[in-house]
Amino acid sequence: MENRNTDHSANLRRRIQKLRIYTDDEDRCFIPQKALYNLLTREELRKVLTNCNGILSYHVDDLVEIVFRGARRILAILVLLKGEEKLISDFVRSDGFQLSALDHKLPFSKEKLSEIVSPDTIDDFYSVQWEFVAPIFSKGILHRVLDPRTRLPFLFHRDTGKEGGFGHIYKLEIHPENHRFTVTPGNSPRFVRKEFLPNTADPGSFETELHNLNLLNNLKHPNIVELLGSWTYRGKHNALFPCAKDGDLF
Repeated sequence: MENRNTDHSANLRRRIQKLRIYTDDEDRCFIPQKALYNLLTREELRKVLTNCNGILSYHVDDLVEIVFRGARRILAILVLLKGEEKLISDFVRSDGFQLSALDHKLPFSKEKLSEIVSPDTIDDFYSVQWEFVAPIFSKGILHRVLDPRTRLPFLFHRDTGKEGGFGHIYKLEIHPENHRFTVTPGNSPRFVRKEFLPNTADPGSFETELHNLNLLNNLKHPNIVELLGSWTYRGKHNALFPCAKDGDLF
């Protein structure tokens, strides 16, 4: 039974590793949620949990449903930790009978992990979890602040060599599973990121421009570029726009 469990776990670990997408500008990777969910079907979950030493047979059915409904990312992290799948029971025991998905608690702080897993697992789990929490961008006027450890799901990311007011302009492509923007046929799937530089911008310039852009968004005019979203990452403010069609800012 132990060899069977080891073989199945190793096979699943390799398949999860193959889902990794490496970012364009850094030697870091992320795993798209949809691809992971397609892999971790109920049948696959039943196999890995049935063959997992440390999980009682009469707990398997309940665990399969809990994991399938909202803990597939946590289980995948444990699989990547080489044989720690049994710890999924500890995460379930810590949920306090809440109906919200366990995956929604990601990323966990080290302090929270210390309440769930043993000390020798904390650092590894904390490090690997960032592969599974890449942002999924969608339209909205509410500004976000991203953790510095966040893996940005950019497949293509290039400095255009141009500058706007108080910032640099980058052209990028977001992994299709990590945005909710409509890309019509014939249009570029790429976007434009404006990065504001706090050390050179006037105090409050970002907030002022963001406020103005949000107001302009309400006009819905074809000659006004649409603000898709904004965030702060590693001390720099960013705004996201669609890539202009058939022309440039000039």
